[in-house]
Formats: sequence, C-alpha cells, structure tokens
Amino acid sequence: MKALSSIVILLTAALLLQCGQDTPVEQTEVVTDVQEQILDTAYYLATGQEVAQATFAALSGKLQQAIADGGVENALKFCSANALPLTDSLAQQYNVIIKRTSHKVRNLKNAPNAEEASIIDRYLTGENKPVIRMNDTGEAIFYAPIMTKGLCLICHGEVGKTISPADSETIASLYLEDQAINFSEGDLRGMWSITFKNNDHE
Repeated sequence: MKALSSIVILLTAALLLQCGQDTPVEQTEVVTDVQEQILDTAYYLATGQEVAQATFAALSGKLQQAIADGGVENALKFCSANALPLTDSLAQQYNVIIKRTSHKVRNLKNAPNAEEASIIDRYLTGENKPVIRMNDTGEAIFYAPIMTKGLCLICHGEVGKTISPADSETIASLYLEDQAINFSEGDLRGMWSITFKNNDHE
C-alpha cells in the first residue's frame, strides 16, 4: 500500500511539473507575438510617414518650381503629366505602392476603394491619426490624412476667389471629371494609402 501511495505521489508531482513548464512557455509565446506585432506596427507607421513626407516634399518642390517657371497653368500641366510617374518612382525606391486618394478626386485613377472610402469617412469626422491595416493578401497598408494648405487653394479652392477663371478652364481641360475644388485651408484634402509589398521590412 505504501508503494502504491508513493507511485501516486510521484505521478502527481510529475504532472504538476509538466503543467508548470507548459504555462510559462505559452504565455511567453503570446507575449512575443504581441511584441512582434507592436514592433511591426511601429515600423509601418514610421516608414509610412517617411514615404509620405518624401513624396510630399518631391511633389511640392516640383510644383513650386513649375509655378516659378510658368505660373499656375504650367504647374497644372506639370502635375497632370508628372504626378503619377513621380509617385511611382518613389514607390519603387521604397518598394511600396503609393496612392493619394480623396472623397473628391481630381484624377479618377486615384478614386478610393471601399476600405479607403471608409477610412476617409473617419477622417472627415475629425480623426487625424495614421492607421495600419492588413489587406486580403496579408500586406500592411499605411493610411494618413492629407490636409489642405494655403498653397493648395490656387488649384483646389473656389473659382473666382483662389482659382482664377483661366486656371479653372485649364483644370477642366486636363481633368474632365474633376471634383477637387471648393476646399478651404484646414479641410481634409484626401488621404495617403501606402501598401508595403509582401510586408518586407528586412
């Protein structure tokens, strides 16, 4: 009887030790997964902001030079012909897909998809923080609002006030279905949508 009791005690102790080892391992794995997710999100937020700022700097610099060279009409023509190619070249540099979309687009090629439209709606309510989402193929996408600045109004403001009639005609000739007017400084102009290809951040 004593031998049987000893065996039971030993088996119980072994089971307790085994359970005691499993629980911390599972908890550690969970914590590690959460930590990795936080690190990934921080990376995509930081890199998304870097890409957006670099793209904005490149576009605004070229537009200001075009205005200096030939006025607003020249800038409009430059933007129509070069904005997408310039954006694509930066996208290749960062191995991402860069899109500038809006609830009121100038170029229909930049129209928002359903996910983008839902986030734009959130930004229209006053939210202004960048967000990271995963698409159906598991790629991370960085979203951030684009606010209307004073300089934007010469092409995106009100005709007869900040947009001259002549420039309005140029806009109409370049963008047959333009919606991107009647903005005021501080309005939501649109949104960055930056997709990280294959989530590669090695």
